[in-house]
Amino acid sequence: MATLSTVRQDCEKAGLTAMGCTLALRRLIKKDFAATEEREEDFERVWHALSLTSKGWDWIDANESKFVLRKRPTDRFEDEDIPF
Repeated sequence: MATLSTVRQDCEKAGLTAMGCTLALRRLIKKDFAATEEREEDFERVWHALSLTSKGWDWIDANESKFVLRKRPTDRFEDEDIPF
């Protein structure tokens, strides 16, 4: 479960526009892969949460090979590449 604002920020960091994120979330919810709910914390602070449904997790399990699970290592400088 994550806050909707965190999901939106992560989408934008990944290169989606705000509209792209909204459309993606709408499609996930419409396909019953994700669900939103209002949560309440102390002092009656309300926030919106997004979570995957069982159907969403089933799809992820069936398509695990389509996901990039590890980042490629960044290029590292060798000692001879450093100009000092």
